Amino acid sequence: MSIIFPWIYIDLLNNIWILNLNANGDLYYKIMYEEEKWTDERLIDSGVTAYSTYIEDETIHIVYCNIKNELRYCTMKNKKWLGKVLYSIDNNFIVQEIKIKIFESKMHIFYLMKENEGGDHGVLMNCIWNGEDTTLNTIADVILPVNSMEYFKIQLNEINSLFVIFITDEGDGVALKSCNYVNKNWTVAKWLYSVQGEDIDFDVIGNHILNKWKEGNTYFLEGVCIDEKGIKESSRIHESENEIIEPMMFNSDKKLYSSWIENNLIVYSSFTDGKWNKVKKAKIEQSYNIKVYNSYFYSANNLIEGRKIYVTNEPKFEILDYDRLIEKDIDDTNKVDQSRYNDEIIRVNKDNERLEKEIAFINMQLEKKQGIIREYEENNKNILTSKNNSMFLQLQESIQKELDRIKNQLKEEKIISSDLKKQLKENDERNVLLQKQVNILSEENKKLMDDVELERNKTFINRFLRRKSSDQ
Repeated sequence: MSIIFPWIYIDLLNNIWILNLNANGDLYYKIMYEEEKWTDERLIDSGVTAYSTYIEDETIHIVYCNIKNELRYCTMKNKKWLGKVLYSIDNNFIVQEIKIKIFESKMHIFYLMKENEGGDHGVLMNCIWNGEDTTLNTIADVILPVNSMEYFKIQLNEINSLFVIFITDEGDGVALKSCNYVNKNWTVAKWLYSVQGEDIDFDVIGNHILNKWKEGNTYFLEGVCIDEKGIKESSRIHESENEIIEPMMFNSDKKLYSSWIENNLIVYSSFTDGKWNKVKKAKIEQSYNIKVYNSYFYSANNLIEGRKIYVTNEPKFEILDYDRLIEKDIDDTNKVDQSRYNDEIIRVNKDNERLEKEIAFINMQLEKKQGIIREYEENNKNILTSKNNSMFLQLQESIQKELDRIKNQLKEEKIISSDLKKQLKENDERNVLLQKQVNILSEENKKLMDDVELERNKTFINRFLRRKSSDQ
């Protein structure tokens, strides 16, 4: 059971654009150009079953599906809507939900196809369009939970990585799963956790997930934070027998908030120091007819991109932006901080009184112990005085004996060292003489070898001459 909320867009001229799909399948828009002054409704296309919007550089992009099961794209040029067919979807399915993200300069279109014959089976798809060609990816098969308002969320995390979180019925509970877009492919679905109950709804910002469910006659809200290692921390935000409608999360002034509608009032909680704070009511008149729109506009220099926001039609059309919802909360917070500060002063003063008493008692005990120490030292001094002379003489005699022994040992070692040095010197001198003798012998040996070689040459020549003479 997917609900299609209207889209609201505020352009640079502060014109408010409303795009909506009526019960007859007519997709139309109108513009509020002055306060409470609207243009007539203008038709974009008819026979529309689902749609989504994306704003980029003041250009409105619309992707929608029609009764022919055509996935179509259109945009406005020269005040005319121009479009084209991107893809024809299998007639065995109907499209229930469409979302758009621009990623890596391409349009990523996400849509959920549900079995046409009333079954609970669905397929989560990703169509990538580069302006000319389309590429289709199947992300996951899902079993659609009963009475859920929204089946999947698309997120870009801090490192600009694209991922999708979706819900699927596992029989014993509704599981939240995630898939990441890595290297142009979708990873296998990863189980995050399960939720028990009925009327399950959820919202996602970064690594924070907001869960709503119903058990019996009681509605529950829970905040879940999943870190990079997959460790899950959850905390209960609110529970009530009143119906909790359209829970959502938003950031304002670098602070995370959750909010919802209860008894036609906007209720919210802030997230600080790792926990959700006490629930408060926004200062909005109860007579207002509060509705939820998808939005694209700037609030306090922050782009509210594709997130839900509260709008009223009575007594006049008004956008209840996030800053207005929590504006009064700033003063309340200051009052709470002041009260906490006063309580802290009282507590510190009481602690000071207690510590002063303890310090006085400790000082008294210290004086007693110092007196005991002084008495002990005086008595010990008298005892040592009578024994000091004899003990000193014994110690002196003992030290002198050891000193004499060490002197004698050192004297003996000096003698041994001197003898070794003399022996070493003699060996060095002997080695020098031997080296000289070796050099002399080497020279004589070389001379002898030369003489032998010369004699051999003479003998050879004489023989050669005699042989030559005899031949003649």
